[in-house]
Amino acid sequence: MAPRKKTPAPSADVTPPAKARVAPTTTPDARPAVAEPAAPRTRRKTAAAAADAGQPAAKILAPRLGKIAPAPEAPKAAAAEVAAPPAPPAKPTRTRTKVAVPAPAAKVTPAVAAPRLRTEKRPRREATEALPAAAAAASAPPRPPTPEPVAPPVSVAPPAVPSTDGGRRPLSVLMVASEVLPLAKTGGLADVAAALPSALAGLGHQVVVAMPRYRGVPASGEVVATFVMDIGPDHLHVQIFRERLANGAQVWLVDIPSLYDREGLYGVGSHDHPDNPRRFAALARAAFETAILTGFTPDVVHAHDWQGGLAPVYLRTRYATHPVLGGVPSVFTIHNIAYPGLCDAGWMPALDLDWDLYTPQALEYWGQVSLLKAGINFSEKVTTVSRRYAEEILTAEFAYGMEGVLAARRADLVGILNGIDADVWNPATDRFLPAHYAADALDGKRASKRAVLQAYGLPADDEALKRPLVGMVSRMVAQKGLDIISSVAGELPHLGARFVVLGTGEPAYEAMWRRLASQFPDRIGVRVGFDEGLSHLIEAGSDLFLMPSRFEPCGLNQMYSLRYGTLPLVRATGGLDDTVENYDPYTGRGTGFKFWDASGPALMGTLRWALRVYDHPDVWQRLQRAGMAGDFSWTRSAQAYVEVYDAALARTGRRRAATR
Repeated sequence: MAPRKKTPAPSADVTPPAKARVAPTTTPDARPAVAEPAAPRTRRKTAAAAADAGQPAAKILAPRLGKIAPAPEAPKAAAAEVAAPPAPPAKPTRTRTKVAVPAPAAKVTPAVAAPRLRTEKRPRREATEALPAAAAAASAPPRPPTPEPVAPPVSVAPPAVPSTDGGRRPLSVLMVASEVLPLAKTGGLADVAAALPSALAGLGHQVVVAMPRYRGVPASGEVVATFVMDIGPDHLHVQIFRERLANGAQVWLVDIPSLYDREGLYGVGSHDHPDNPRRFAALARAAFETAILTGFTPDVVHAHDWQGGLAPVYLRTRYATHPVLGGVPSVFTIHNIAYPGLCDAGWMPALDLDWDLYTPQALEYWGQVSLLKAGINFSEKVTTVSRRYAEEILTAEFAYGMEGVLAARRADLVGILNGIDADVWNPATDRFLPAHYAADALDGKRASKRAVLQAYGLPADDEALKRPLVGMVSRMVAQKGLDIISSVAGELPHLGARFVVLGTGEPAYEAMWRRLASQFPDRIGVRVGFDEGLSHLIEAGSDLFLMPSRFEPCGLNQMYSLRYGTLPLVRATGGLDDTVENYDPYTGRGTGFKFWDASGPALMGTLRWALRVYDHPDVWQRLQRAGMAGDFSWTRSAQAYVEVYDAALARTGRRRAATR
């Protein structure tokens, strides 16, 4: 390729490493053999397999439900060597397909036992890639990495509905979520379910979140409703407490002791609670019954992950003609598609779900019921937590078998990046830092670097401060790229940098870091556990922040790092790809460093490149200031969700107009 005209070649010290292109081979896993449940009608197993794999189902099964379109293949990457960063690939043409929703049929309520809900991850189709030879990588001419091909893009900003008064009217939003910070938390869902309602309320909208009152969750607020609710053969006594979030947003704590007063939110250890289908069906139903009893009329219902997956189904079936909830649209957010919320088909009548819904186009998933699939198929709009992750889950590599289901909803799939709490994560006010700093006054960052080195017992004199410090705060699991790090762990102590690590996870990875720290106590520091104050100090005191995730729906630490002037080094996947701009030595633009191949050599090549750039303080500080200038607030994310709500309302309005 001819060199760029009038552009001087960058210094070899700051030129990114070559990215070896290898042709992966993929061996799909065999589908599990699942016994067919007894149902009132006969059906062909092959049709279910075809629908979930993205192939057309036989018309004789459900002629009124339509077909599921096949998931399009990702474009092939061109095998071309380049001397400069490549232009982004052209966007392929998108196909738009809609899923029709089955009408409810007569209720069937035979007595059923309590089958077990399976929420564990389904096996992924793994791609085995040959590692490039070290000699070949060393002899290749320096050039920036070429991005991997991805599936055709999905919508990012749906059009807002014009209001009749010339401006956007406030909305009433009812959310259904299984955990809300600070009341209960097992993962990032709790952060979103607290921050997003507060941000929406700050924009003037009325937001209520329905969440179970688990064991140990205090109920200090007033009782807003008490009632008895029937689900299948069960009579449940329900009490609703009101709690407050920031900016006037509210939480309805759904108190059903027979379902929620037990150890663990979803199970104990690796064992799920066997009645999880009933527990989270009750959450959705209780939210709707409370809205009816209290006179809260939502404009839109927003359900989260498999635990909220039945809320859109009940809106379209049980409450379809209700004077308060009839015609209310729903939005469904996928936080992690690896958890499909599977249960046996015998749960259908016990959850007040008609057998007509047990089809590949509705709830059936390989001989079982998927609550995640229910939310996808029955909501007006489907969102996920970053633009890139919305593209990735259309492919077999990331979709855990749901690629065909999502292909049918491609036109309604929207990626919205999560935000961060800009007040808590602010280097100018952070209470955990020894000195505050900002983009135009970075001197205080040096004090945090010294403090974090001292906290880990590493050298902290003036000479030590000149060496680059790489930080990592993470769960120590393969998803976070710990297997990639493990494959090159022996090389890390010889890079001329120091490492500080905080987190817990799989014993093998904890032992790996402990072993490195004992062998190289002056270069590597490790804390197994979690410490909120230390995590802030690592973000502020590190020069680089390591996030080599195999997949990352959104990610938060890379946004914390950018805000603190710590350059992220990430694998280009999901939200990491959306938030970090790869350093371009030709233009000088960038906020961090990326690699694409999930391999040790790719990680090490990018890490060595970043450490060479660190030797150029003027370049490094320019990248720091560019990252600190980014806007990762929840206000920006909340505004994007309002546009999705408006689009869902527009669709409901068209449906109502057609029925009048």
